[in-house]
Amino acid sequence: MVSIMAGSDHLPMEDRMTGRDRPVEPQPSGFYRFNEEAEEVPADNPMLNFFVPLMLSMTLNNPKSYWNMTYTQQMDTFQQLLKDRDPAGEEPILDSLFVWYGNECVAVSLMLIKQLIGISNQSSILDLGTGNGHFCEALSTIGFEKITGSDFSESAIELAKSIQQSHAESMHHISYIEDDILQSSFSDDRFEVIYDKGTLDSIAMVSSNLVPDEIPEEKGEPPAVETYREEVIRILKPGGYLIVVSCNHTKDELLDLFVKQTGGAMMMQHEVDVFTDLRILCFQKQIRDNNLMID
Repeated sequence: MVSIMAGSDHLPMEDRMTGRDRPVEPQPSGFYRFNEEAEEVPADNPMLNFFVPLMLSMTLNNPKSYWNMTYTQQMDTFQQLLKDRDPAGEEPILDSLFVWYGNECVAVSLMLIKQLIGISNQSSILDLGTGNGHFCEALSTIGFEKITGSDFSESAIELAKSIQQSHAESMHHISYIEDDILQSSFSDDRFEVIYDKGTLDSIAMVSSNLVPDEIPEEKGEPPAVETYREEVIRILKPGGYLIVVSCNHTKDELLDLFVKQTGGAMMMQHEVDVFTDLRILCFQKQIRDNNLMID
């Protein structure tokens, strides 16, 4: 495992991130900036108090219908914000839309991607489960030029494209595509970085006891998380990186899924331990040469 801050493994992440080692923060645009004054979640109101009811609501409904409804509501909010917006105002509209796992997670994730060996602004990046496109906008703001946002919810893609069209000058490097990772249409070895903030959690949280018609394994097919893993590995370039942000899986569970069960096809490269309720793990797809794995 490679430390995020070489030479300072013994320090907590918040102590390492000083001076020039701080995340590269996007400059405010008309639609995006980090909210540095956001209130911290009280200790007696942890993240799971929010996400567990949300996930339970999702599993009690058809998951795709749930997300379509969610992003239709966000579209209504976005359209109202556009209507009410003061043309001379500076308040970014995306600040008013939901950011999955919060802005601090976005900042740390951007720092991690910027530090990946072999990754440049010309590298192809997939934001898997892009939602309203918030993370794609952040990637574009710090200079990445080949960004794809995918989501199986057509309402999410419609929302992301609407935001892009309303602020095209800062988002022309982004392509939004409706795609289900469990049966992805992306070609093999397509992306150099795949970023997943909550999609694996969402797939894993759909219980076969609650919505049996939505679970592939009920029809004699592999479990959804295994299908997810195989598809992600398939569309990731050899030597490319998968970054998984999860609040539902332990480190050991993620290692088992992406390292132990792949026979070494994926290797863990980074772990971020700055959050109490979140894990950010980075895996690298190994390069095969005459059936040998090259790390």
